[in-house]
Amino acid sequence: MNGFRGRFESIGGASYWELRAPNHGFGDQAELSIPWSSLAFETPPPEAWRANFFRIERHRGEPPEFSAWSPTGAVPADFHKPASFGLLVTA
Repeated sequence: MNGFRGRFESIGGASYWELRAPNHGFGDQAELSIPWSSLAFETPPPEAWRANFFRIERHRGEPPEFSAWSPTGAVPADFHKPASFGLLVTA
């Protein structure tokens, strides 16, 4: 498989969000392009902001598995630690 590529119309149809998830044979990777204008802000985008992406995998009969783009290191798992978030940079 060569991965996934998609294009999604924003609400109102004014712009498109693009998603690309290439398959390199190792780990997971996703790229999401969201036009700033589709978010309905009236100011220019900041150069960078903090964010985190996480998932909780629950298999029946097993303890949950927690993973994050920028792990917070909290025990028990707590993904609401902005000081540990990664940095998103606008392009």
